Amino acid sequence: MCSGKRRLDQPAEDRMPVKVMVRKFPAIIFIVCACLASSCGRGARLPEDLSRAEGLLDSRPDSSLIILDSASYSESSGRYLYASYCLLRTFAEYNAYKPGIDEGMMNVGVDYFLKYGNRDRKAQAYYLRAVVREDNKSGNQADWANDLLLATKEVKGSGNHMLAAMVNLRYAVVLNDRKWYDASLSYLEKGLEEAEKAGSLAFQVTALINLSHRALFLGDENKDYSEAIEYANRAAEISKGDDNDYARALYNLGACYSRNGQFDKALECASTAVRAQERLFREGKRKARVRYAVLADAFRKMNIPDSALFYAAKEMEASDLIAKLSGSQLSYIVYRDLLDDKENAVKYLTIHNEIKSQLEASQQNDRIIENSVEAGKADIRSSRSRILGTAVAAVLSLIVALYLIVRMFRRRLRNRDEAIERKDSEIGESKTLLHESESERSELRSVLMFKDKLVMSLQQNPRYLSDAEWGRLEKILDDVCNRFTERLKSSFPGLTAAELRIAVLLRFGFSGKQMAAMMGISPTSVTKGKQRLKARVSSALPEGTSIDEFIATF
Repeated sequence: MCSGKRRLDQPAEDRMPVKVMVRKFPAIIFIVCACLASSCGRGARLPEDLSRAEGLLDSRPDSSLIILDSASYSESSGRYLYASYCLLRTFAEYNAYKPGIDEGMMNVGVDYFLKYGNRDRKAQAYYLRAVVREDNKSGNQADWANDLLLATKEVKGSGNHMLAAMVNLRYAVVLNDRKWYDASLSYLEKGLEEAEKAGSLAFQVTALINLSHRALFLGDENKDYSEAIEYANRAAEISKGDDNDYARALYNLGACYSRNGQFDKALECASTAVRAQERLFREGKRKARVRYAVLADAFRKMNIPDSALFYAAKEMEASDLIAKLSGSQLSYIVYRDLLDDKENAVKYLTIHNEIKSQLEASQQNDRIIENSVEAGKADIRSSRSRILGTAVAAVLSLIVALYLIVRMFRRRLRNRDEAIERKDSEIGESKTLLHESESERSELRSVLMFKDKLVMSLQQNPRYLSDAEWGRLEKILDDVCNRFTERLKSSFPGLTAAELRIAVLLRFGFSGKQMAAMMGISPTSVTKGKQRLKARVSSALPEGTSIDEFIATF
């Protein structure tokens, strides 16, 4: 603790005036002030009440809130204490499933610790800002994902295993939701490792459920769901002591059994999970919505349309668009395939398409880029006109030259050799002109590629990209590089989405570090991705040619 009291036992005449001290010993004064600021600010230990509240955040957030309610901290308490109070209170409310969390209070804590906090506090701040804004539906998905990515970087090498598990697993969920399963694996494995070190069964369950989710969708390729079922069973086994975690694990296990054709087991697991989720939701012990899609899908596959439609309708009652999309799709399939009810099938297909459009619209970012695209297209059209005009002029010049040469040949037989030589000269000049035109066109394409505002901003400040921005980059390449992505996918149909994105970034010439930031993965993962891409295109890759050189000239 620092004190603002001066010594009163020192004679007044012996005390050096403050102004004189500042002028005479500026360096010493600066060091002393820095030390005092450190001892009284970010480096200070939390008071007992805040320390107790922080210790209860994960296991008993309601008790943490009671302690914080009885505490009296405000701006007058000092920036460090008030920021700590705001951060901890926001965390407690989030963990206690409180709706409509005050982002103003959250930002007080987040802004302070992002500026002055250690790596653990910064990781907490990034994480909290991401999850609260996601719950409140403020900001956009790209911002949430970027905050979580920054949190994983700050917590790397930390001895706080609980925080590391929480941050890595939450970011892995984002990657899984985007179906970036290759990228999510390392974060899931790291999250599971940290959860085991922390002794947290809840985070171990979260890791195993998401590993099962990842294996489930990857298993669709070969219809082998054994790995997904294995992870789901492990999650269910270790979560039996916690109603919420057990319900999550059982629901996921039901999804695995349904995908594997074991419908009786699927219904048993999903029904038990849904009943538990409904009870926990009523008691205010569950934040996430109750899911009914597994039940609806299992009844559909068992040819029980009434039950399938009942649970599909309950899935559509959820507030988020993804659940509504799933429910409407299931209803459409039941009416179309099981009931042969064209009228209702068309009805739910229309609803499904409307929800899909809403979902796509909600994920769009940086609309200003569209203006840049149109401007780029106009420039391309203008340049093409100029190039075409140059080519036509060259051809006409060649024709005229040939005509004159022929006339001279006929009129001057004696100068035949000279006329032929002149003809060759004219043709050579024309070829040079055409070559220069082609070179000019190639150069122009490169200029237009890197003139785009999005590309320019990413070169200066690489960041995590949204789906809309990925589509934007692909469109730019297709416009100016002769349908680059279309040709690549046509030539190598086995390319994954992640491999295609690596190819796009390579074509723009981004560095490995820049690519890592834009894809939300580590530089090591980028290197591995380039190796996988090289293996995919190996049949067309000349010996001794790197993948960077191949993509640059494709």
